Amino acid sequence: MHFLLSVLFIVTSPQNVSLQVSSTAAAKGDFHLAVYASAADYEARRPLVGAVKACNDDVVGFEIDLPSAGDYVISGYHDLNGNGKLDFNMMGIPKEPYGFVRPPVSKWKEPQFEEIATSVDGGKLQAKLDFKLWKEY
Repeated sequence: MHFLLSVLFIVTSPQNVSLQVSSTAAAKGDFHLAVYASAADYEARRPLVGAVKACNDDVVGFEIDLPSAGDYVISGYHDLNGNGKLDFNMMGIPKEPYGFVRPPVSKWKEPQFEEIATSVDGGKLQAKLDFKLWKEY
């Protein structure tokens, strides 16, 4: 019984993600982060966690708490003009820097959840998130 309770505790224990976020663009505007817990949430753009911080340095730190171990998409963008959204050109290509903790293999299509999901377990994940313009990928 004690073993079962300890396994249950490990499976549902909170997870902490420590991110160091940077951008290839000038240090202005805001960094927007979103964490998605499932493919359905990612497709519907329903983040489990969202965070915004001013980009006033080359690297900005974020601490995010997640409810349990699992696979998550951790992504974001550098809002250069302060309008609160990732801007796209007429062809659907992002005009502002963006990125994923686990970058997709191709910039020519929107990535699927499974391609860019990061496994979070062990209580704490330390990762880098580099925002780049589409042409820089």
